Amino acid sequence: MARLYAGLEPLKSDPETTAVIVDFDGTLAVIVDQPEDSQPLPAARSALKELVATVGTVAVISGRPVEFLISALDVSGVMVFGQYGLERIENGQVVVDERAQTSIAVVAEAQLAAVKKWPDLLIEHKGDLALGVHWRTTPDRAPEPGDLKAFGAQFGLESLPGRMTWEFRPVSTIDKGVVVADILAQRKVRSVLCAGDDVGDIPMFAALNRWEQEDPTRVAVRIGVNSEEAPQALLDQADLVVSGPSELAEILSALASAC
Repeated sequence: MARLYAGLEPLKSDPETTAVIVDFDGTLAVIVDQPEDSQPLPAARSALKELVATVGTVAVISGRPVEFLISALDVSGVMVFGQYGLERIENGQVVVDERAQTSIAVVAEAQLAAVKKWPDLLIEHKGDLALGVHWRTTPDRAPEPGDLKAFGAQFGLESLPGRMTWEFRPVSTIDKGVVVADILAQRKVRSVLCAGDDVGDIPMFAALNRWEQEDPTRVAVRIGVNSEEAPQALLDQADLVVSGPSELAEILSALASAC
Protein backbone atom coordinates (compact mmCIF):
# COMPACT_ATOMS: atom_id res chain seq x y z
CA MET A 1 0.00 0.00 0.00
CA ALA A 2 1.25 3.48 -0.88
CA ARG A 3 1.96 5.88 1.94
CA LEU A 4 -0.77 8.47 2.30
CA TYR A 5 0.41 11.82 0.98
CA ALA A 6 0.71 14.20 3.92
CA GLY A 7 -1.62 16.76 2.35
CA LEU A 8 -4.43 14.19 2.34
CA GLU A 9 -4.32 13.51 6.08
CA PRO A 10 -7.29 15.85 6.82
CA LEU A 11 -9.49 13.84 4.46
CA LYS A 12 -9.39 10.72 6.63
CA SER A 13 -10.57 12.40 9.84
CA ASP A 14 -14.27 12.23 8.90
CA PRO A 15 -14.75 9.88 5.92
CA GLU A 16 -18.51 10.40 5.78
CA THR A 17 -17.98 14.05 4.82
CA THR A 18 -15.14 13.32 2.40
CA ALA A 19 -15.68 13.43 -1.37
CA VAL A 20 -13.47 12.02 -4.12
CA ILE A 21 -14.16 13.58 -7.53
CA VAL A 22 -12.11 12.50 -10.55
CA ASP A 23 -11.88 12.69 -14.30
CA PHE A 24 -11.72 9.52 -16.44
CA ASP A 25 -9.39 9.67 -19.47
CA GLY A 26 -5.79 10.36 -18.49
CA THR A 27 -6.75 10.21 -14.81
CA LEU A 28 -8.27 6.80 -14.09
CA ALA A 29 -7.37 5.47 -17.53
CA VAL A 30 -4.29 5.95 -19.67
CA ILE A 31 -4.76 7.73 -22.98
CA VAL A 32 -5.09 5.27 -25.88
CA ASP A 33 -5.11 5.66 -29.66
CA GLN A 34 -8.70 4.47 -30.07
CA PRO A 35 -11.10 6.16 -27.61
CA GLU A 36 -13.44 3.16 -27.50
CA ASP A 37 -10.58 1.02 -26.16
CA SER A 38 -10.12 3.12 -23.04
CA GLN A 39 -10.49 1.32 -19.71
CA PRO A 40 -9.69 2.36 -16.15
CA LEU A 41 -6.58 0.78 -14.73
CA PRO A 42 -7.47 -2.31 -12.64
CA ALA A 43 -5.87 -0.59 -9.65
CA ALA A 44 -8.00 2.50 -10.23
CA ARG A 45 -11.20 0.46 -10.45
CA SER A 46 -10.28 -1.36 -7.25
CA ALA A 47 -9.54 1.93 -5.51
CA LEU A 48 -12.95 3.32 -6.51
CA LYS A 49 -14.66 0.24 -5.07
CA GLU A 50 -12.71 0.70 -1.83
CA LEU A 51 -13.59 4.38 -1.68
CA VAL A 52 -17.31 3.77 -2.24
CA ALA A 53 -17.22 1.63 0.88
CA THR A 54 -15.30 4.13 2.99
CA VAL A 55 -16.07 7.76 2.06
CA GLY A 56 -19.32 9.65 1.72
CA THR A 57 -19.15 10.67 -1.93
CA VAL A 58 -17.35 9.27 -4.99
CA ALA A 59 -17.95 10.87 -8.39
CA VAL A 60 -16.54 10.61 -11.89
CA ILE A 61 -17.01 13.59 -14.21
CA SER A 62 -15.95 13.10 -17.82
CA GLY A 63 -16.45 14.31 -21.36
CA ARG A 64 -17.46 10.77 -22.26
CA PRO A 65 -21.09 9.73 -22.64
CA VAL A 66 -22.59 8.39 -19.42
CA GLU A 67 -23.40 4.98 -20.90
CA PHE A 68 -19.74 4.46 -21.83
CA LEU A 69 -18.61 5.46 -18.34
CA ILE A 70 -21.05 3.13 -16.59
CA SER A 71 -19.85 0.21 -18.69
CA ALA A 72 -16.13 1.03 -18.43
CA LEU A 73 -16.14 1.73 -14.69
CA ASP A 74 -18.38 -1.14 -13.62
CA VAL A 75 -18.43 0.18 -10.04
CA SER A 76 -21.74 0.61 -8.25
CA GLY A 77 -22.21 3.53 -5.91
CA VAL A 78 -20.25 6.04 -7.98
CA MET A 79 -21.98 9.24 -9.08
CA VAL A 80 -21.41 9.46 -12.85
CA PHE A 81 -21.62 12.61 -14.99
CA GLY A 82 -20.93 12.56 -18.73
CA GLN A 83 -20.51 15.12 -21.49
CA TYR A 84 -19.00 17.55 -18.94
CA GLY A 85 -22.24 17.46 -16.97
CA LEU A 86 -24.80 17.54 -19.77
CA GLU A 87 -25.61 13.90 -18.93
CA ARG A 88 -26.03 12.27 -15.54
CA ILE A 89 -27.53 9.18 -13.96
CA GLU A 90 -30.71 9.57 -11.95
CA ASN A 91 -32.49 6.52 -10.53
CA GLY A 92 -30.59 4.30 -12.92
CA GLN A 93 -31.58 6.33 -15.98
CA VAL A 94 -29.53 8.62 -18.23
CA VAL A 95 -30.85 12.17 -17.93
CA VAL A 96 -29.88 14.78 -20.53
CA ASP A 97 -29.91 18.44 -19.59
CA GLU A 98 -32.97 19.96 -21.24
CA ARG A 99 -30.93 22.89 -22.58
CA ALA A 100 -28.94 20.47 -24.74
CA GLN A 101 -31.89 18.57 -26.22
CA THR A 102 -32.34 21.00 -29.11
CA SER A 103 -28.74 20.52 -30.22
CA ILE A 104 -28.97 16.80 -30.99
CA ALA A 105 -29.79 17.34 -34.67
CA VAL A 106 -27.02 19.96 -35.02
CA VAL A 107 -24.44 17.59 -33.52
CA ALA A 108 -25.49 14.85 -35.95
CA GLU A 109 -25.07 17.28 -38.87
CA ALA A 110 -21.67 18.38 -37.60
CA GLN A 111 -20.61 14.74 -37.27
CA LEU A 112 -21.23 14.12 -40.97
CA ALA A 113 -19.49 17.36 -41.93
CA ALA A 114 -16.43 16.51 -39.81
CA VAL A 115 -16.03 13.14 -41.52
CA LYS A 116 -15.98 14.90 -44.91
CA LYS A 117 -13.72 17.73 -43.77
CA TRP A 118 -11.11 15.55 -42.04
CA PRO A 119 -11.25 12.13 -43.78
CA ASP A 120 -7.79 11.14 -42.49
CA LEU A 121 -8.65 11.79 -38.84
CA LEU A 122 -10.62 9.80 -36.29
CA ILE A 123 -14.03 11.39 -35.77
CA GLU A 124 -15.49 10.14 -32.50
CA HIS A 125 -19.26 10.09 -32.09
CA LYS A 126 -19.80 10.86 -28.39
CA GLY A 127 -23.42 9.90 -28.01
CA ASP A 128 -26.01 12.42 -29.23
CA LEU A 129 -24.44 15.48 -27.65
CA ALA A 130 -20.83 15.75 -28.80
CA LEU A 131 -18.18 14.70 -31.28
CA GLY A 132 -14.43 14.62 -31.10
CA VAL A 133 -11.72 15.06 -33.73
CA HIS A 134 -8.61 13.00 -32.92
CA TRP A 135 -5.14 13.06 -34.48
CA ARG A 136 -3.11 10.96 -32.01
CA THR A 137 -2.44 8.32 -34.68
CA THR A 138 -1.87 10.93 -37.42
CA PRO A 139 -0.07 13.81 -35.69
CA ASP A 140 1.27 15.15 -38.99
CA ARG A 141 -2.31 15.89 -40.05
CA ALA A 142 -3.30 17.88 -36.97
CA PRO A 143 -5.80 20.60 -37.95
CA GLU A 144 -5.03 24.24 -37.31
CA PRO A 145 -6.74 25.56 -34.17
CA GLY A 146 -8.29 28.33 -36.23
CA ASP A 147 -9.94 25.80 -38.55
CA LEU A 148 -11.29 23.85 -35.61
CA LYS A 149 -12.71 26.96 -33.97
CA ALA A 150 -14.29 28.02 -37.26
CA PHE A 151 -15.89 24.60 -37.64
CA GLY A 152 -17.47 24.87 -34.21
CA ALA A 153 -18.71 28.38 -34.93
CA GLN A 154 -20.23 27.18 -38.23
CA PHE A 155 -22.56 24.87 -36.31
CA GLY A 156 -22.97 27.02 -33.24
CA LEU A 157 -21.16 24.48 -31.09
CA GLU A 158 -18.74 25.08 -28.26
CA SER A 159 -15.24 23.84 -29.05
CA LEU A 160 -12.94 22.46 -26.38
CA PRO A 161 -9.25 21.57 -27.01
CA GLY A 162 -7.81 18.46 -25.42
CA ARG A 163 -4.85 16.12 -25.62
CA MET A 164 -4.36 15.68 -29.40
CA THR A 165 -8.09 16.05 -29.79
CA TRP A 166 -10.74 18.73 -30.17
CA GLU A 167 -14.29 18.33 -28.96
CA PHE A 168 -17.49 19.99 -30.14
CA ARG A 169 -20.58 20.11 -27.94
CA PRO A 170 -23.68 22.28 -27.42
CA VAL A 171 -23.01 25.73 -26.01
CA SER A 172 -23.87 25.52 -22.35
CA THR A 173 -23.20 27.16 -19.02
CA ILE A 174 -22.56 23.67 -17.63
CA ASP A 175 -18.99 22.48 -17.24
CA LYS A 176 -17.13 20.26 -14.80
CA GLY A 177 -16.84 23.12 -12.34
CA VAL A 178 -20.61 23.56 -12.26
CA VAL A 179 -21.02 19.84 -11.60
CA VAL A 180 -18.51 19.95 -8.73
CA ALA A 181 -20.32 22.92 -7.19
CA ASP A 182 -23.65 21.09 -7.46
CA ILE A 183 -22.25 17.96 -5.80
CA LEU A 184 -20.81 19.95 -2.91
CA ALA A 185 -24.06 21.89 -2.47
CA GLN A 186 -26.21 18.75 -2.43
CA ARG A 187 -24.02 16.50 -0.28
CA LYS A 188 -22.67 16.90 3.21
CA VAL A 189 -19.00 17.47 2.34
CA ARG A 190 -16.19 19.03 4.38
CA SER A 191 -13.15 17.76 2.49
CA VAL A 192 -12.49 16.90 -1.15
CA LEU A 193 -9.90 15.15 -3.28
CA CYS A 194 -10.22 16.17 -6.92
CA ALA A 195 -8.04 14.89 -9.80
CA GLY A 196 -7.78 15.72 -13.49
CA ASP A 197 -5.32 15.92 -16.35
CA ASP A 198 -6.64 18.25 -19.06
CA VAL A 199 -8.10 21.64 -19.94
CA GLY A 200 -11.65 20.53 -19.18
CA ASP A 201 -10.64 19.77 -15.59
CA ILE A 202 -9.44 23.29 -14.77
CA PRO A 203 -13.00 24.48 -13.90
CA MET A 204 -13.17 21.75 -11.23
CA PHE A 205 -10.15 23.22 -9.47
CA ALA A 206 -11.60 26.73 -9.78
CA ALA A 207 -14.89 25.58 -8.22
CA LEU A 208 -12.98 24.12 -5.28
CA ASN A 209 -11.10 27.39 -4.83
CA ARG A 210 -14.42 29.22 -4.45
CA TRP A 211 -15.80 26.51 -2.15
CA GLU A 212 -12.82 26.79 0.20
CA GLN A 213 -12.99 30.57 0.25
CA GLU A 214 -16.59 30.41 1.47
CA ASP A 215 -15.55 28.50 4.61
CA PRO A 216 -11.94 28.32 5.86
CA THR A 217 -12.67 25.05 7.69
CA ARG A 218 -13.17 23.25 4.39
CA VAL A 219 -10.29 21.32 2.82
CA ALA A 220 -9.74 20.63 -0.89
CA VAL A 221 -6.78 18.84 -2.44
CA ARG A 222 -6.39 19.30 -6.18
CA ILE A 223 -4.30 16.62 -7.93
CA GLY A 224 -2.90 17.21 -11.40
CA VAL A 225 -2.10 14.07 -13.38
CA ASN A 226 1.00 14.90 -15.36
CA SER A 227 1.95 13.95 -18.91
CA GLU A 228 3.78 15.50 -21.84
CA GLU A 229 0.44 16.97 -22.91
CA ALA A 230 -0.89 18.16 -19.55
CA PRO A 231 -1.74 21.89 -19.65
CA GLN A 232 0.51 24.00 -17.45
CA ALA A 233 -2.50 25.97 -16.24
CA LEU A 234 -3.87 22.82 -14.63
CA LEU A 235 -0.56 21.81 -13.05
CA ASP A 236 -0.05 25.32 -11.69
CA GLN A 237 -3.33 25.09 -9.77
CA ALA A 238 -2.65 21.61 -8.39
CA ASP A 239 -1.69 21.02 -4.77
CA LEU A 240 -0.07 17.75 -5.81
CA VAL A 241 1.18 16.58 -9.21
CA VAL A 242 1.42 12.84 -9.89
CA SER A 243 3.24 11.14 -12.74
CA GLY A 244 0.22 9.37 -14.22
CA PRO A 245 -2.92 7.30 -13.57
CA SER A 246 -0.91 4.52 -11.85
CA GLU A 247 0.38 6.86 -9.16
CA LEU A 248 -3.06 8.38 -8.71
CA ALA A 249 -4.56 4.89 -8.25
CA GLU A 250 -2.02 4.23 -5.47
CA ILE A 251 -3.02 7.45 -3.71
CA LEU A 252 -6.73 6.67 -4.00
CA SER A 253 -6.20 3.21 -2.59
CA ALA A 254 -4.07 4.59 0.25
CA LEU A 255 -6.79 7.11 1.10
CA ALA A 256 -9.42 4.36 1.17
CA SER A 257 -7.25 2.30 3.51
CA ALA A 258 -6.57 5.28 5.77
CA CYS A 259 -10.28 5.99 6.03
